[in-house]
Amino acid sequence: MNALKILKPGLLTTVQDAGRPGFMKYGIPLCGAMDQRSMRAANSLLGNALGAAVLEITMTGPEFVALAPTTIAIAGARFDVLVNGTSTEAPVLSLAEGDTVRFSRLLEGARAYLALSGGVDAPLVMGSRSTYVLGAFGGFEGRSLRAGDVLNAGTDRALTSESPKTTPLDEETTLRVVPGAEADQFSAAATEHLLDAIWNVSPDSNRMGFRLTGPALITPSTGSMLSTGLMPGSVQLPPDGQPIVIMRDGQTTGGYPRVFHVLSEDIDLLAQARGGAVVRFVRA
Repeated sequence: MNALKILKPGLLTTVQDAGRPGFMKYGIPLCGAMDQRSMRAANSLLGNALGAAVLEITMTGPEFVALAPTTIAIAGARFDVLVNGTSTEAPVLSLAEGDTVRFSRLLEGARAYLALSGGVDAPLVMGSRSTYVLGAFGGFEGRSLRAGDVLNAGTDRALTSESPKTTPLDEETTLRVVPGAEADQFSAAATEHLLDAIWNVSPDSNRMGFRLTGPALITPSTGSMLSTGLMPGSVQLPPDGQPIVIMRDGQTTGGYPRVFHVLSEDIDLLAQARGGAVVRFVRA
């Protein structure tokens, strides 16, 4: 059933779900919603399967019109949402045919999740409906949404009822970490430097990885390192001493030492951090 027509797409609005595990050995990233907790929360409000496909809205929101009576739910980042020009804070909206919804000012966080009753209908690619923009597959034609795109509602309903919590939207993000695979390459003093430092999210951050800027840790060269496996949450330390946290669309191998690994649920916290936001590492 035709549900929504995109009038304005926003900065980066894509179809995402719980991701496509099992293909990293072929170089395919995990993909899926950057903030999995908020995705599940939006779906739970509508009785969808928690991993049903949703729209991930990044920084600048879309505007769309309902093509039929439709129920939507919103979780994650807080926008000033306007229905037919009137602001609303309701997390669940019952739309009539012809109603317009506009995501106006971003108030808190970085990524919002919009669920449709039954989920967003998109083809399954390697078991997932999530969009991998760099690979040009999954989601809606393998790309971010454009004006004129029409989205259909699916039939992805939950078998049981759950009520996941949304991700906290804090000004400072604290990431719990465990030692990475190459942690033994760093002295105790170097590790404490990384833990004591205040880091900021670089504007040069995206779905592949979040670059952090702060007091650089310059370590003696240990020579070249063979590329090795990466997962979302891996914290690499390149020669410039500025950490990179691998995110959902991150490459599956890399040649920088992995000093830490972020706990999975704390990746959701980082997904809501904007450029310039403060980040700290703490031992899990």
